[in-house]
Amino acid sequence: MLETARLKLSLLFTERGQQLAVLLAVVGVCSLAIAGVVVATPETTASPVDENEQQFATALNTSAVVTGNTTLWPAGTRLWDKPVYVSAATPTLDLHANTTVPADEQVTVETRISLRYRATADGETVWERTVTLADREVTVTNGTALTTTTLDTDRVRERASNYQQEFGRAGDVQVHLRVETSYESTAYTGDLNASSRVEFTDRGYGMTESMADGHSRSTTEMHEETVPPNPLVYGGFGLLGLCSLIGAGLLVVTTREDIGPAVGPDRDSETLREELRHVRYDEWISAGRLAPSTGERRVELATLADLVDLAIDSNERVVHDDSRGLYGVLSGTTLYVYHDDTGGSDGTVTRTADVYDDPTADAHGDPSDDDSQFDFGVDAAESSTADDDADR
Repeated sequence: MLETARLKLSLLFTERGQQLAVLLAVVGVCSLAIAGVVVATPETTASPVDENEQQFATALNTSAVVTGNTTLWPAGTRLWDKPVYVSAATPTLDLHANTTVPADEQVTVETRISLRYRATADGETVWERTVTLADREVTVTNGTALTTTTLDTDRVRERASNYQQEFGRAGDVQVHLRVETSYESTAYTGDLNASSRVEFTDRGYGMTESMADGHSRSTTEMHEETVPPNPLVYGGFGLLGLCSLIGAGLLVVTTREDIGPAVGPDRDSETLREELRHVRYDEWISAGRLAPSTGERRVELATLADLVDLAIDSNERVVHDDSRGLYGVLSGTTLYVYHDDTGGSDGTVTRTADVYDDPTADAHGDPSDDDSQFDFGVDAAESSTADDDADR
C-alpha cells in the first residue's frame, strides 16, 4: 500500500511537477495576500448606543391642614398623601404638582391641574365638564418645577351631587383630578399625564390612585467599532501560504535534481508506470528466469494486466525475468509473455519473437529447435546453460 502510494506520488511529481509547483506558488501568494488583507483591513461593526439620556417625571402630591373641630388631630396639623381625608377636619385639599427635569440645562415646563366631572352610562362617557385649577409655565435650571393650587372639597362634593341629581339613574357622575405636564429641553419635548378618581363618602374623600408619570429619553446613535482580526483566519491563510510556497520550492528541486530512488531525472514516467504495475500485481508475480526454450509456443500480450488476468484464470503465477524485462506465464506448452519496454536491469530493451513471426516454424506452426530465433538479450553461454537446466 505504501509502495503504491509512493510510486503514484513519484509519477505525479515526474509528469506534473512543474505545473503543481506553479499552482502551489499561486496558492501560496494568494493565501499570503489574503492574510495581509485580513490584518490590514479589520472589520467594523455598527451597534446602537443610547446617548444623552435624560429623565422626566411628574407627580401630584396632596396635603391638608386640620382646621375644623376634631379630636383626631391637633389644629394646624398638615396631613400628607393620605388615602382618605375627613371632610369635617380638612375641608380644603392642597395640590402640589412637582415635575423633575435635567438640572444641567434650561427646561421649559408647563403644568395644568384640572378637575373633570364626567357622567357615564354603560361604560361610555355621555357628558363631561373640565374645570382648570392651575395652569403655569416656567423655565427652570435647577431640575424642579413646582405648581400648587387648592381644592374646596365641600364645593366639589356639592357640584357632583347636583349633577348626579340631574342625571338620576340615567348616568353615573364621577369626579377626576388630572395633571398634565409638557416639557421642552434642548434635546427633547414631550408630555406627562396622571389622573385619579376623587371618591366622596358621607364623611370623607380621597384619591383612588397614585398620580405619577415619568419616562427616560435618549438619542440612539450608531457607533462603529473595529473588530480585531481573527488569528485563526489570518494565521490559517498565512500558514497555508508558507506551506504552499515551501511545497512549490521542493517540487522545483525534486523535478530538477536526483534526490532519491523515487524521483529524479533518471526516473522517467514510463519506468515509474511499469514499477507501479509491477507493485500493483505483485502478489501474482514471482521473480525468476525464463529460459529461451521455455514453452513450445509463445504468445505476446499487450499489457501486464492481461497477463496477470490470464495467470489468475489459469491458476498459474507470473514469472518476472528482470534481466530481460520479461514477464511470462506457462500454461501447458504455451508461454504467454509481456515485454517491459523500459528494459531489464542492465538498461537494455529485449524483445522475444512471436511465434507467428518465427521464420523457422514448421508447417504445423511450431517453432524450430533453433533457440537463437528468440532473442532474450543473453549470450550463447547463458542460453546453453538455460537449455541444460531445462533438460535436467
